[in-house]
Amino acid sequence: MIVLPGRRFGVASPTQLVRLLRTLTAVFSRDVDDMIDAARNHDWDLHRRLGRRWANRVLDVTDTRLEIVGLSHVDVNETYVVASLHDGFADALALMNLPLPLAWVARDELADWRRLDAFLDTPAAFTLSPEEPVAAMRTMLSEAPRVFESGRSLVVFPQGTLLGIEAAFSPGAFRIADRFGRPLLPVVVTGSHRVYEYPFSPRVRFGQTIRMEVLPAVEPGSAMDSMSRIEREMQDVALAARPGPRRYRPQRDGFWDGYAFEISARFDVVAEAVGSHRRAAASDADAKSAKPLR
Repeated sequence: MIVLPGRRFGVASPTQLVRLLRTLTAVFSRDVDDMIDAARNHDWDLHRRLGRRWANRVLDVTDTRLEIVGLSHVDVNETYVVASLHDGFADALALMNLPLPLAWVARDELADWRRLDAFLDTPAAFTLSPEEPVAAMRTMLSEAPRVFESGRSLVVFPQGTLLGIEAAFSPGAFRIADRFGRPLLPVVVTGSHRVYEYPFSPRVRFGQTIRMEVLPAVEPGSAMDSMSRIEREMQDVALAARPGPRRYRPQRDGFWDGYAFEISARFDVVAEAVGSHRRAAASDADAKSAKPLR
């Protein structure tokens, strides 16, 4: 594999290098600066149009086909909590094609990415750390009102990680929907992990397909009561989709110690592997702390 400096982007062969450079030109195009300016000026209609133009330009350059199902479930005059499966970094290419002005919740570590840091430092997004759940919930509660008051929908990834379909939902998106009386819009994205494999690999692929299916919205005030059902339904849709979702294999992908995530109980083999690893790590830590000093 040919990997560019910075180790975040690479391709499988020299013949794909020119395509990768064209892709990065599209990813870091003037559209990003224009989106940042639109967000700072609170011009959310322009921000949405620029975002869609940017996403479709990247899709075109990478020869990525986007399949969208279920847009009839979207009321363009509504403001939602958009709860999306997190299949890969390229999820945004699909989600920006929703006919809604959007704001984004992102991991704080993404602010380390060049250009993305400027986008995250606008009213179009806010960051939090899932490893600090109380502070993360406090941030969401304080930031969500201004998002909804501006007529935008808030994109939240309930899994909080892009390990794979096995990652369980956390309740933040559902609590926000109930707290502020917003409908929750479930969105299932699959196939984006094959377009860009980071952080598991820097590889960028061309000629892939991303599928996005929008499910019926959950009525305001009933999101938390529906959380288990919605999680199961979204998993079922993803597992039946073609292309399918990313699958988490701890022995291949690592155990990501220090990152906050749980494994859905339906994936019992993976849950037991992660649980066994964590129990062993905790036992080792206890043994080291109990070792007498010499």
